[in-house]
Amino acid sequence: MVYVCAKKVFQNIRVARFSAIAIALFPSFIIWSSQLMKDGLIIFLLVLAMTMVLQLQERFGYAAVVVLVLSMFGIMSLRVYIFYMVAVAVGGSFLDRNVQFYQVDHRPDCRTCNNWWASPTLA
Repeated sequence: MVYVCAKKVFQNIRVARFSAIAIALFPSFIIWSSQLMKDGLIIFLLVLAMTMVLQLQERFGYAAVVVLVLSMFGIMSLRVYIFYMVAVAVGGSFLDRNVQFYQVDHRPDCRTCNNWWASPTLA
């Protein structure tokens, strides 16, 4: 799952392969996965939810929605506080991408400059 998610995000096979190997050999992850703890399952569900969000941003599919909802319910049943953070992140990822957040500058010497902090006339 980490390989698929990294490949979708970075569109680079070397980065995806390195990410999967790094997670597979991460000492804490090996311990969490081998013990009967919730952490390994939580990490799997988080990566699954993130992969489904990336897939839904590319192309809508009912299967991806079902898997996303099931992974969210799994996260909610194991760790409620993580569910709240993931729900906000998932909801925020589907906001309208045409909305731009920018800072309005009312200084008279920088009317056309969108990035006033990078303007050479800051003095």
